[in-house]
Amino acid sequence: MNRERQTETGLTQNAAFIRGAYRKAVVTGMLSILSTNINVFVDGILLGNRIGEDALAAINLSMPVYWVLCVVGSFFAAGTEIPAARAIGVGDATRRDAFSARGSTLRWWFHWSSHSLP
Repeated sequence: MNRERQTETGLTQNAAFIRGAYRKAVVTGMLSILSTNINVFVDGILLGNRIGEDALAAINLSMPVYWVLCVVGSFFAAGTEIPAARAIGVGDATRRDAFSARGSTLRWWFHWSSHSLP
């Protein structure tokens, strides 16, 4: 069933499109989380066996800081994607580009700051 609804801001909501986009995003997100967890698990096994217990302990102690930086970066990314999507919906290319640029800059900064942990 393809129901379209007009919002107060002039955007058109298409239920079938939203369901399809959500399904794609959920599968992609789940695969991303799964691959990250497998990577952490394999790294832990390799470090524990090859380098020793101290290296494994150091990695495990730094993981909470890494995850906090990843979560904050995700918050900024989602916070810029929502207004960018609204700008796309109303056809405002200038605002869309501004929000996309800000989001990309913030994601890049948090990505590199999380990978430069000691």
